[in-house]
Amino acid sequence: MNKDISKTDKFFIVIRAGIKAFRGGVRKLFLKKSRGFLFVGKHVSITYSKHICCGKNVKFESFSEIQGLASEGLIFGDNVTIGKYVQIRPSSYYGGDYGKGLSMGNNSSIGPNAYVGCSGKITIGDNVMIGPKCSLFAENHNFSSKKLTIKEQGVNQKGVMSV
Repeated sequence: MNKDISKTDKFFIVIRAGIKAFRGGVRKLFLKKSRGFLFVGKHVSITYSKHICCGKNVKFESFSEIQGLASEGLIFGDNVTIGKYVQIRPSSYYGGDYGKGLSMGNNSSIGPNAYVGCSGKITIGDNVMIGPKCSLFAENHNFSSKKLTIKEQGVNQKGVMSV
């Protein structure tokens, strides 16, 4: 820790990290796989956790939503940070659209208020920083027919890769 931070502030930093590690320890029990520490902020929603794998020191910041329902699951490498209010959604809530998922490399992060729609496979490499309020969509609506509504024409899942 930085030597310029007071002992009092360091104490509170350690306490807050400990609380997040405790929450993460409980959540790890339900994940498909997890190594090392998992830090979970307040009001984090993790659903379909049996499809989620986490490396060491993964952080899900407060109010993030991590939905694991995907054919290839969600894979987070070591030292990954998912910022506050980030939404990761590979599939519809009711299972009608079954997405592919997300793979994030080591030392990568997604900034606050971002949206990751990984119904098509999204691959994020090592050491990638995705800024705040960014949106990634690995799916697009088909719209070639003027006679059918856009919902009736379906979607195509192309995928997104960042290395």
